[in-house]
Amino acid sequence: MPEYVLQTTDLTKKYRKQCVLDHISLKVREGDIYGLIGGQGSGKTTLIRLLLGLAAPDEGDFALFGENSGKDSGEKSGENSGNNSGENSGKDSEERLGKKRVRIGSLIGVPALYQNLTPMENLKAYKKILRAVDRNIEKEDLTGLLEMVGLDPEDKRKARSLSGGARQRLGIAISLLGNPRLLILDEPYQNLAPKGIAQMRELLLRLHEERNLTIFFTSANLHVFPDFATRYGFLYKGRLEMELTAEELKEEKKKLTFEEYYTELIKDFARREGR
Repeated sequence: MPEYVLQTTDLTKKYRKQCVLDHISLKVREGDIYGLIGGQGSGKTTLIRLLLGLAAPDEGDFALFGENSGKDSGEKSGENSGNNSGENSGKDSEERLGKKRVRIGSLIGVPALYQNLTPMENLKAYKKILRAVDRNIEKEDLTGLLEMVGLDPEDKRKARSLSGGARQRLGIAISLLGNPRLLILDEPYQNLAPKGIAQMRELLLRLHEERNLTIFFTSANLHVFPDFATRYGFLYKGRLEMELTAEELKEEKKKLTFEEYYTELIKDFARREGR
């Protein structure tokens, strides 16, 4: 049976009366490149925030590298026992989950860089911050990381002077600190020109192959990274409407372009909304 590095079960998040994520269940196998496709407001970033511990789900559960978030089980345990064992169980589960998150590298949108520092200085600064949770970062070859993402370790330009593509590649380098097994990227092509998008795609494919990384990324459009993922999920207004392998997607779209096929899917999802 394949190992799932990421798994969600009926994951739900509400803000006031709005259901942003509606019972999302998906699985990402080790070695997958999983593309979660959805337009603005579909819930992509909210899902990532839940996985990274930046927000808490209202219902459902998720697991990282086999470690369950334990939200539902902890609450039920507390209800049945009549004491604080459920609360303690939840805290223990969150601590264990935190240790698993050390194995995750992430980049949400535009990277948070120190604008007055060079690429190498940015990496050194993040290394100091992350040293508190992962001592293995001490062994990190910063020169090698910058070269891997296509940046010059001797570049003396400040981050604010770098191109959009170079800033995104620096963000990827920072996310690779600690040699993660899973890379979570929220719209990694954001603000990139067509050439930058092609370079980002090439970089991620190389990282997937050379570092044996599992990659989970989001995109607002299917055609931005065509023929890139091994599996695709389609998110529409908080619901996971469809999942396809790369082979199934190729067969489904047939003579249509990715953009045309995605447009037809959105129309179909809208029709289903009244079901």
